[in-house]
This record gives sequence, structure tokens and C-alpha cells, in this order.
Amino acid sequence: MESNIYLNRELSWLEFNRRVLEEAQDENVPLLERVKFLAIFSSNLDEFFMVRVARLKRQIRDGIEGIGPDGLTAAEALTAISRRVHQLAEEQHLCFLNTILPQLTAEDIHLVRPEEMSREQERFLEEFFHRTLYPIVTPLAIDPGHPFPYLANRSLCLVVSLRATSVSRLPYADLSIVHIPSQVVPRFIALPAKEGQHAFMLLEDVLRHYLPRLYHGFELLSTHAIRVTRDADFGISRRRDETLLMSIEQGVREAAWEMRFVCNTIPSLQKKSWRNWWRNWNCHRRISIPARGSPLSLIFFSCQEKLYEIIQSEDGISAAAR
Repeated sequence: MESNIYLNRELSWLEFNRRVLEEAQDENVPLLERVKFLAIFSSNLDEFFMVRVARLKRQIRDGIEGIGPDGLTAAEALTAISRRVHQLAEEQHLCFLNTILPQLTAEDIHLVRPEEMSREQERFLEEFFHRTLYPIVTPLAIDPGHPFPYLANRSLCLVVSLRATSVSRLPYADLSIVHIPSQVVPRFIALPAKEGQHAFMLLEDVLRHYLPRLYHGFELLSTHAIRVTRDADFGISRRRDETLLMSIEQGVREAAWEMRFVCNTIPSLQKKSWRNWWRNWNCHRRISIPARGSPLSLIFFSCQEKLYEIIQSEDGISAAAR
């Protein structure tokens, strides 16, 4: 069988998803539809890792070294997938930063960074943080006595590097993690804005801005947003010497394995805590680095009904952008 006449099925699927991305890059597509195509691209990629990449990694773990009709082993296919996904992810985030975001701004839809807030917006967020976020956010220390916590599939978190500002006999951690409560609080926080304009801030930016309120007695050295995608291809392969319960337990444990790790910036590995964390997670094999300054996941653009109601109103964006 000639392998050069066959395409790898996973790489072929990635090229399908590339066509979704091309819809977001197409200037002839209305602006809000292009935003949704970015979200669809991200959602498709998550499912790809949770199911298709999960199967490949399971083959590697089980020692299956067969060569497919395309002439690639599972390990070779995984290497090719990683290379292509990095290229597509970079295209997606550059499209958002360099094209979509400026056009949204031109339509008076502003994604505000903390350093760009007005005084009125800062007062609003101060109250929002104390009333909504502060009661539900809990920092988790990472040290030998508190190992790295379990991160749920597709959850967003902030990893914080710390340094104590006061001497204490009690042990303290120099690394901490904060779960971003995007399941109970909208990812978009609507801010006060001038008439005819709409301003929003990402939930992770709000939380990052007020992190010092959570770490009294510590200096924050760096903060990194992270996101993990896990194996969701749940299956039961029952052996003769196993009960059904044992088979289900094994399937659940396998479904917890990490498939992809995404970080907004590469952390400095000079600190021992970061090196240990990096080594334990094998991030060199899982990581995907999006363009600096772009949100980690753009899926939230597809489920922000309130956002679309606001900006599609009569006094919202122009008809050409709809």
C-alpha cells in the first residue's frame, strides 16, 4: 500500500478547521459572524484534543507502534499535529489581535485592559470585585505539603509567583493558583461607557487587577493565565479478570489525563517552584503558546448572548458589521 496517496485523518481534520478560521479572516463576512467563527474554531480544537488526540496518546501509552495507511505512527502523527496546531493557534490569535479587535474598537466596542480604565469604570469594578468575586475566589498554595491541585477540563486559572514581604516562622509557598470562576460569573464584564459606546473587560483581567487584595503580606512577582484540556474519550474496555466497577474506575482515571496545556506567556524557569511545576506537568510536551495579549480561549464569544444583544441593538454597531 502506497502511503503517499493517503492523508492522515487527524491532519485532514485540522485542515477542515483551518477553513473555519478562514471564515473569520474573510473581510466579506460580517464582523460579529467573524467573531463567532473564531469561537467555533476554538471549540472544534478543544473537541479535537479531547477525543482524537486522546486516542493517539492512548495508543502510545499502550505501546501500539503500528503504521497507519498514511505511513505515520501514532507518535509521528502527534508530532505533526502539534506543529500544525501551533501554526493555526498563532493565526487565530493574530487575527483577533490585529484585525478583529481593531474593527470592534472602530465600532465603539471596547475590550478594556485594567491600565486603560477610567475612574468611573474603576469604581464600578471595585464594587463588583467586593460584592461578586471576593466571596467566591480562594487562592490555593502550591508547596510540598500542597501539591498542584486538579484542574477541571477546559477550566481557566491564574498561577501566581509570590514572595513574602515579612519574616515569619510559619512556612509559606512561593507559588499559588486561583481558579477563575467563569462557570458562575460571565467571562465578559460590562463596564460603564459613554453614550453610544460599549466597554467590556475579561473576567481574568479583573481578577488579575485585584489579586493583591487576596495576598496580604506577599509581593506578586508574576501572573500567568493557564488552561488545560483533558481526555474526554471515555470508554470501557473490560477484561475477563475485571468487574464492571473496576473497568469504570479505570476509564474515569484515564479520562483525567491531560491532553493540552495552554499558557498566555512562558513562565520564567529560574525559580525552583516554576521548574518543579513545569517538570511535573511535562509542559514541554503539552504546551501551546497563543499570541501575547490575546485571551487564552475565544470560545466565550459564542455564548455571550447578553453581549450580542447589546451590540446588535439599534444604537449599537453599524449594519455592515452585523
